[in-house]
Amino acid sequence: MVSFHLTGDELWKRMNRAVEKVQERLERTASILEAAKIPYAIIGGNAVRAWVAQADEAYDNLVAALCDIDDELGTAYLEEKPITIEMIKQAIRRQTIANRFIPVVGGSAFKNKGVQTLVD
Repeated sequence: MVSFHLTGDELWKRMNRAVEKVQERLERTASILEAAKIPYAIIGGNAVRAWVAQADEAYDNLVAALCDIDDELGTAYLEEKPITIEMIKQAIRRQTIANRFIPVVGGSAFKNKGVQTLVD
């Protein structure tokens, strides 16, 4: 059995102070990452740099691959226009219909539910 030496207001004060310390550390870590211009995300109370870097790299690879085969997206990229998610979706659709791009979705299916819908 767990017993607490602190009860009532003292316990709440101690717990609130612990939460404040964690928030201060997280804010300090985030400010250090921002100052170093390192991309990060706050996930579960942790500043996660590696996941964001991987996602950024995958996004850049997708845009580069699409720019190589899609004239509209490639032109927008060369003109240094911002590439929006909608533009990427349209490029994927155009090139999938033209059989020049095959989107692949990773994952698993429980009892093959949803697999045929995805294949169709």
